[in-house]
Amino acid sequence: PRKLLRMVAEQSDCTAPPHGGPTAMRSERVPVLPGEHRNKKLDQGENRSQALEGRTENGGCDLQLFESARLDWREVSEENAVRKILDLDEELIRSVWPAERVVVGTLTCHRLHQILQKAESVVLHVRCLPNMQMTPESLLHFEGNIEFSSKSCLPPGPVKSLVAAAGKGWHKLVRLDMGGNCIGAESASRLAGVLSNFTLIEDLKLGGNGLGPDGLLGIATSLPCCRHLRCLDLSENFLGDKGAKTLAQALLYCSTLVSVDLSANLIGVEGISALCHPLECCASLAEIDIRINHIGDEGVGSLGISLPVFSSLTILRLGDNSISADGAGRLAEVLPGCVALVELELRGNQVGTEGVGLLASVLKQCTALTSLDLADNRIGEEGAGLLASVLPQCTALRELSMGGNMLGELFCGLLASVLPHCCLSHLDLSGGHISDGGAGLLAPSLPHCSNLRTLILSRNAVGADGAGLLASMLPQCPSLSLLDLANNSLWPEGAGHLAATLPLCPSLHSLSLAGNHIGDEGVGLVAAVLPQCSLLSSLDLGGSQITAEGAGLLASMLPQCKALRRLSLRGCNMGPDGADWLGSVLPDCRLHSLDVGHNYLGADGAGWLAAALPRCRGLGEVNVENNMIGAEGAGLLAAVLPGCTSLTRLMVGGNRIGAEGEGLLESVLLQCPCLNFLGLVWEPDQ
Repeated sequence: PRKLLRMVAEQSDCTAPPHGGPTAMRSERVPVLPGEHRNKKLDQGENRSQALEGRTENGGCDLQLFESARLDWREVSEENAVRKILDLDEELIRSVWPAERVVVGTLTCHRLHQILQKAESVVLHVRCLPNMQMTPESLLHFEGNIEFSSKSCLPPGPVKSLVAAAGKGWHKLVRLDMGGNCIGAESASRLAGVLSNFTLIEDLKLGGNGLGPDGLLGIATSLPCCRHLRCLDLSENFLGDKGAKTLAQALLYCSTLVSVDLSANLIGVEGISALCHPLECCASLAEIDIRINHIGDEGVGSLGISLPVFSSLTILRLGDNSISADGAGRLAEVLPGCVALVELELRGNQVGTEGVGLLASVLKQCTALTSLDLADNRIGEEGAGLLASVLPQCTALRELSMGGNMLGELFCGLLASVLPHCCLSHLDLSGGHISDGGAGLLAPSLPHCSNLRTLILSRNAVGADGAGLLASMLPQCPSLSLLDLANNSLWPEGAGHLAATLPLCPSLHSLSLAGNHIGDEGVGLVAAVLPQCSLLSSLDLGGSQITAEGAGLLASMLPQCKALRRLSLRGCNMGPDGADWLGSVLPDCRLHSLDVGHNYLGADGAGWLAAALPRCRGLGEVNVENNMIGAEGAGLLAAVLPGCTSLTRLMVGGNRIGAEGEGLLESVLLQCPCLNFLGLVWEPDQ
């Protein structure tokens, strides 16, 4: 299928645009294939993008015709745009799929689009579509899934489309995702009117829609008709206790539920108490997510009564719920009865020393628990020590997160004494107020932790001495593959200690030294040994405060780093000269991802990078956000994009490129063979 997509794209590139002009060419561009949605901010205003994806299955094999077909509605009629995308060569299709395979036909897709044309963003995953010889009316009998997921405030077009399709007899919907569309109460009532028709639906996602208790009322009334419903997502809908009570009545008839997400809904004690009994009726319930509510200790008590009844419950997320030591105690009383519980998340509460002690006392009885998250819980050294003392008896525990607590040296000492007897593979101690002394206590135990693969010590106070003690033990750590020391106080001296032992680390694949102000000297020391690190594939040196000199030292070594695939120099302030150094060696590297955001590159720096990109055969992702490249820099990048045969993601947000720069980048998208994500707006969490 990927070969077909490339061939279709090539054929479309060679096709003269309708009406002949460059404006028509730009507005009627063919889909960006393959991939995912472009940055949502690309198409603003009244006219937005739509996405149409058709898939077929035969004997369990998912054959993909449009992996992510996209079209831009600006300055083009709907009819022409649909024809541009769907007018494929039947012989070309048949050369990939034999005639007996089910294939999506032009007529069928056209009819499908007419029915759902009001939706701003549509992704269709179809299990059984009619073939090319069937009539348009046969469309109403297909089985499949629809996603409306533009993640922005939309008019009620998607809901109207569903109502229209249901009115024509279409009811074989398996999965509906309308998350993040802010449809509100009014559109929710329209949706409720047809939801009862979709009796085969298994996955219903309505999170982030601002339903409120009034909008939920109709939805809840229709849920009992969805007799096969397995996954229900109503997160971020301001349901409150009133909405939770309404939902509870409906859940009494949803016995097939496997997963329920009610996070961020302002649910309190009354709401969770009302939900407990109906959830007990779901014999196969495996996941409950009620994070970011305010159920408090009393709510945990109500939930605790029901927990032993959930014989299939494997994941319980209670983060950010104002749970104190009392609530932790109530939870501890019932945890041993949760025989299938694999993951427990209590992040962002206030269980404190007393609460963690109560939990620790029963952990050894939780024989299935593999992941425990107690980050940001105001746990002090004493409470952390109580937890550490029982870890060797928790034979199933593999992942422990204790970040954001006052851990200190006492905990590090106790933890060091028990770590060799634990089976932990993931240990997160970020933001734990760990200094050189704590790092020194931990270091000697690391070589004896045969299962430990991930160690996160970011956001602590580890200095050069602590880094030296850790570095001296790294070559003896048999399984450690990820070490995160970001945002400590290593300085160049600490970087030097680590550099001396990096080539000797037997399993290290990922290293983060971001935010340690190691400067040119520290970067130079690390760079000098990189060619000898035969397994290191990811290196983060962001925020290292390097100049062009440091960038040059690193660049001179990069071509010799055969394993390095991901490099982050975000926020290093290396300027355009640093970009010049990098650009000169990029074609000789094997990087797949490069992040040089926040580096004051300017248009000149963008130009140096642009000159190298067409020759970087493996580089798939480049981030140049917040570099003040302006429209000139955007133009330099746009000029080379058609020649970048492997580039799939380009982020240029926060660069003040303006409408001119956006236009230059958009104008060449038609010619970009692989680009499937163009980020024009800087999103800090992206």
